[in-house]
Amino acid sequence: MSMWTRFRWKMITIAARHSPPCCSIAHQISDGRQKPLTFKERFVIRTHLMICDWCTSYSRQIALMSEAGRHAVRAVESGATTPQHLSDS
Repeated sequence: MSMWTRFRWKMITIAARHSPPCCSIAHQISDGRQKPLTFKERFVIRTHLMICDWCTSYSRQIALMSEAGRHAVRAVESGATTPQHLSDS
């Protein structure tokens, strides 16, 4: 194993030991869609995302759903489509 690879893994294990749990990161990711995050919160999230594939996937899914929602709202506002309503039943 090269020196760079050992250093990289050492940094990953240090970050993993000091990173908050995924449930906390998921809440922060969701909150970040509604309010601006502080520098420290953004740093903690990005550090966690470097080592956690599940939270990275969750973050991408949240961004995709948010973009899809904005796209749907723009389509309705521009008249390109009509709003869909649920039936009473």
